Formats: sequence, structure tokens, C-alpha cells
Amino acid sequence: MLDVLHVYVWNEIHVLRHGSLIYSGTSEGFYRDSVQVYMTGLMPPSMFLINENLADQRGIPLFPYPRTETQLISKMVSGPKGSMYILPVTLSSTDRAFLCLSDSCRYATEASGDSV
Repeated sequence: MLDVLHVYVWNEIHVLRHGSLIYSGTSEGFYRDSVQVYMTGLMPPSMFLINENLADQRGIPLFPYPRTETQLISKMVSGPKGSMYILPVTLSSTDRAFLCLSDSCRYATEASGDSV
């Protein structure tokens, strides 16, 4: 038996109950029908339930349904979305790297690893 979390990311599902096809379509369409879900002995994926609760409590759109944890987190974060760039940095022994934690910063030399 497959875990419902794995099936939830598929675009189309087919659900059988007692050897008969009861549903064909998107996983969201199936999980929105709580009676069918209950009758097949399944539980909706947690991401599906969290998305519905967020829509009810925060008034955010129900669609699009997040299918991955990353999509769910992105939907939960309010405000404009940006981009993150990761660039390689090479420091000489005299360069100082800044390590910022919370509101305070420490300075450490790369060569010795000592704090100043």
C-alpha cells in the first residue's frame, strides 16, 4: 500500500473501493470529498488539511493546493516573494568574515578561527 503523501503529489489518481472504481481525477478533488475519503479508509494528507485550515483562518485562497512542503511554506509566508542567490566566496588570511547571529555580530578571521 502506498503512503497517501506520495500519491498526493501525482497529477491524477484512480481510487478503488471493493474492486470498483469510485474516483478518477486530481487528488485534491478526491480529498475534498470527505465522505468518499472516509469510506475508503484513508486520511487526507496533512498538507491538504493544513492548506484548508489556512484558507479558513487567514482568508488566503484555497487554490493552488500545495503539493510539497516547500510549496506549503511559500504559501504560508505573507508578502512579496524574492530570490536567493548563493555565491562562492574566497577569503584571504587577512580578510574577516562576519557571522551575524540575531542582533549581534561577531568577527572571526578565517585563518585562525579566533574571535576578535
